Amino acid sequence: MNLAKVSWKNVWAKPWSTFLSVILIAFGVGLLSLLFIFKKQFTEQFDRNQAGVDMVAGAKGSPLQLILNSMFHVDAPTGNIKVEDAAFLFNPKNPYIEDAVPLSIGDSYKTFRIVGTDNSILEFYDAKIDQGRITENVMEVIVGAEVQAETQLKIGSTFFSSHGFNEGDLEHDHGAPFKVVGILAPHNSVMDKLIITDYRSIWEVHESHDHSSDTVSVNQNSVNDDLDSSVVAAVPPIITDFPDKDITSILVRFKADKKRAIPVINMPRNINENTAIMATSPTYQLNKLLANLGAALKAVSYLAILIGLISALSVFISLYNNLKERKHELAMMRVAGASPTQLSALILMEALYIGLIGALLGVLLAHGGLWIISGLLNAQFHYALDAWRLNIVEIALIVGTCLLSLLAGTIPAIRAYRTNIIDSI
Repeated sequence: MNLAKVSWKNVWAKPWSTFLSVILIAFGVGLLSLLFIFKKQFTEQFDRNQAGVDMVAGAKGSPLQLILNSMFHVDAPTGNIKVEDAAFLFNPKNPYIEDAVPLSIGDSYKTFRIVGTDNSILEFYDAKIDQGRITENVMEVIVGAEVQAETQLKIGSTFFSSHGFNEGDLEHDHGAPFKVVGILAPHNSVMDKLIITDYRSIWEVHESHDHSSDTVSVNQNSVNDDLDSSVVAAVPPIITDFPDKDITSILVRFKADKKRAIPVINMPRNINENTAIMATSPTYQLNKLLANLGAALKAVSYLAILIGLISALSVFISLYNNLKERKHELAMMRVAGASPTQLSALILMEALYIGLIGALLGVLLAHGGLWIISGLLNAQFHYALDAWRLNIVEIALIVGTCLLSLLAGTIPAIRAYRTNIIDSI
């Protein structure tokens, strides 16, 4: 007797009962699987994009908003700050600061954000040039791999930026356009989604737009007269050469041997209390965000577990009721030569089939849901998740569901084992 074939036919002998059990299992497994893979990939994205940043400084406002905008580029800026108010962070003699990278954020091209900064940001993220070169002059840009793939920009392409981050925002079509001089190698981080330019380019674009009635000419050897003459000097200028200019924020890394020093630990608080700018720790803010997210995910996971237990009960009830209806059938199988062990195995295999089908369907639903979420995130923030990557925990979840189904079928299997041949009479 082929137990696997017989048990499979028995499972679908009552399709609606089986369907209900499978759907309940699929919902429970799907929710748990979706929660796990979403949280894992969400955390991985955050970890990749932190780039060793120890502190972010910017305009006073929401610390979390400052972090999300400056490091993950998924929120609006908290405002702008004067370079002179943050000049102390760029002081090369500061005994605690290893690097400080300025950011000017607010413009975009086809919804991809343009970030005014300097070339040290490439070292910050350990990003490499795949084609072309780094920026050397005002109005030159380097584009991330994803930007290049979606916009088809190439070396030598020119474009005008838009004010804001949405499609159809006001275009800065005065003055000189941006010119692509470099394309980054794929980095699997936020750098793939950015257009990098010199911070002076951002000032140039906005000043050209504000004075659009004037004749403005910008090329590789000249910039707007409002900028300091040092912008075209042989030695590249530093941000503190422009104390009256505005920037959005600053990414700061502390010296490795100073990160546990008391002045470093207290630096964000001291900056907040004694300066016109705000500073915050990315690690602290992201841990708060993940804690809040974790609380919500935990509540949903409890619901998924409850659904899983209900589904196990459904499997038990279905098998138990079927067993009573099949009492004569099982007795006839005994007469035909089936052993008590074979009858028990038959019931357990039915439970296993239901659990396995439900678990596999649940994992498929989870990845389908993640694919939809990924599409929404990509459309809104240019953040995509790997929707079809299977994780070892999901395999464990499938195995656990099968074991739970077998457990649910244990009592019906024992009753099948005790089936008496006399019942066939």
